Amino acid sequence: MDYYFDAFRRYSQITGRADRRSFWMFILYDSLLGLVLYSLIEFSNIFLVIVVLYGLVAFVPKICLMIRRLHDSGRSGLNLLWYLLPAVGWIIVIIYFVLPSNKGENEYGADPSVPVDI
Repeated sequence: MDYYFDAFRRYSQITGRADRRSFWMFILYDSLLGLVLYSLIEFSNIFLVIVVLYGLVAFVPKICLMIRRLHDSGRSGLNLLWYLLPAVGWIIVIIYFVLPSNKGENEYGADPSVPVDI
């Protein structure tokens, strides 16, 4: 669950990197929460308002996490613009999210999977 809250703690940080595990764990938790909230709309319309508010609140952290995930594989955050290309663009970006991280430091920062000595 820490992966989920970490994305919100770093909600506007587009610098740095996010490894595959932290990215996909956030997507899993976010999807499960969205599914639960969306299924509750059937019981009361207030949940529709909650779903919309959650979507608005989670939008910036999701975008920033996606940018950091692209950075982790050595790509610019501008690659998210592929989403604007119907059908094919989504596939391209998802492939970028699945690709392995660059080992060691890259132009976007240190490898997030390597522990830092304090």
